[in-house]
Amino acid sequence: MTKNYLFLAFLWLFICESGAQSIFDIDRELYSNAYHHENFSLIDNIQRRNTNTTPPKSPVRPMAEWEEVDAITITWINYFTTLSEIVKHAQKEVKVYINCPGSAQEVKDQLDSFGVEYGNNVIFLEHQDVNSVWIRDYGPNSAYINDVDSLIMVDWVYNRDTRPDDDKLPQTLADHIDVPLFETVEGDFRLTATGGNFMSDGIETGFSSRLVLDENEDKKEYQIDQIMSDFLGINEYVKFDKLVYDGIHHIDMHMKLLDEERIIFGEYPEGKGDHDIIEANIEYLMSTQKNAFGEPYEIVRIPMPPNFDNSYPGEEGEAYFRTYTNALFINKTILVPTYQTKHDTTALRIWNETMPGYNIVGIRCNTMIPAFGAVHCVTKEIGAKDPIRIVFQKIKDQNHIQYDGYPLVATIQHKTGISSATLFFREKGTTDYDQIPMQRSNDVNDQFEARIPNIIDGGSIEYYVEATAKSGKVFARPQPAPRAYYSFDVNFSTSVNNTENVFAKNAFPNPSNDLVYIPVELTERIDGDLSLFDIHGKRVAIIHSGSFSSGTSKHFINVAGFASGVYSIRLSTKNGVSAQKLVVSN
Repeated sequence: MTKNYLFLAFLWLFICESGAQSIFDIDRELYSNAYHHENFSLIDNIQRRNTNTTPPKSPVRPMAEWEEVDAITITWINYFTTLSEIVKHAQKEVKVYINCPGSAQEVKDQLDSFGVEYGNNVIFLEHQDVNSVWIRDYGPNSAYINDVDSLIMVDWVYNRDTRPDDDKLPQTLADHIDVPLFETVEGDFRLTATGGNFMSDGIETGFSSRLVLDENEDKKEYQIDQIMSDFLGINEYVKFDKLVYDGIHHIDMHMKLLDEERIIFGEYPEGKGDHDIIEANIEYLMSTQKNAFGEPYEIVRIPMPPNFDNSYPGEEGEAYFRTYTNALFINKTILVPTYQTKHDTTALRIWNETMPGYNIVGIRCNTMIPAFGAVHCVTKEIGAKDPIRIVFQKIKDQNHIQYDGYPLVATIQHKTGISSATLFFREKGTTDYDQIPMQRSNDVNDQFEARIPNIIDGGSIEYYVEATAKSGKVFARPQPAPRAYYSFDVNFSTSVNNTENVFAKNAFPNPSNDLVYIPVELTERIDGDLSLFDIHGKRVAIIHSGSFSSGTSKHFINVAGFASGVYSIRLSTKNGVSAQKLVVSN
């Protein structure tokens, strides 16, 4: 008899991991009673607290998925190989809450069997009555009161009424981490939705497919928009046309917000899969919407890969809806679904190039993709309770000189206040960052400003922002900085009035703490001004002003009395400006 039970257990594990579940789960109606424990329900035995069915009374802000999180949560009901890999990598960044239908020991034994070592960051919530693995859809959404002051969770009616236990789990999680839960479940506030069909920019814009309208046919679109505004602070709600071959119509299957300004979209070859609708949705976005800074969104493209037999959705064959956008931010790590090396290599390269400095990890999702799900679908973030929020518009590529440097204005917030903020920058190809303190704006609370000095006349500048809260907490944007950074190109060669490269020979010695030799090469005699500017863009010395001869002229400046730091040597003439960086090391 024992052998029979062991055989059935191994058979069940094989079915779950082999992909055979897709026969039963093409619409995610996954084993509704597979782990249903009739004798114990944590939901039924827990004291419900901090639960609200009306909107927050204070301003609420949605959390963007790239923001800092304290934890992620998964449900241990299926696809154990994939979930094990997620646990393996996620626990290095944050806590991992595993909702266990049975005992914690059962899950521990399975993790051991997959060779996954787990530590104190893995927390097992035992005996959860759940119906499915798709916690992205039924898990709670993290949001904040007054931007960063208080973490809350917002939950809506799950759009699978055949899975009542799934819809109870948000209460368990909210109670476990002791944060208020706001539910759109009653009266005029009742809203049905799914997490895989929702993303936000962390400010006030939300995105879904028009599935959300179908799920709430009893409401007008403006009523749905108002509920999203009341509970999540979404004041601009973008809704895309549903795809044909994506059977669940969730936007995370073909797109993902990377930050406030960039969205990555899956791309099919022309005439394949959902090519036409995705392209039409992008055209709609670009023609009707602006990002939080009033600019068009930057669109990044990544292939939607074919299946093992090279078929695409809509064609005969093994046409599963494979996607590389169904990825998960976990602070400094991004988990990306993978399928076949020959396609994965390109996708992972795009992710690495798009998000430099992040730890990009591929997670095999072949067993679950037949059920229209991957990494994002089986995970849910739990926002940081004590976040430092840093938001700024990235500096654009430059094709003309900025005499006073390149400005960056950031909103930086923490519930205890910000004690200091610093802008770090370097030329591409160099190792060390220079830094400049950011000054608090006199006009706007929580706003800090600084300028990257005009240190080069061609190439790229890499930069990031770091802030220190009054509590002592330190945080950077992007999070993996200094390993990660943003960048912009400086290319004055396209300027009509640009002068020639007068600094063909660099000033030396550089760095210097004494006399610096500055050779200038010109093809004609011309009047101009050669000066030294500090990191703030202030001129601190005139090296030569007046006539410059053709050919090579020699100029000198003694920097022995200057403060250590980064300076800019600039020659301004009627033809334009040339500049080069000088480091003073007194």
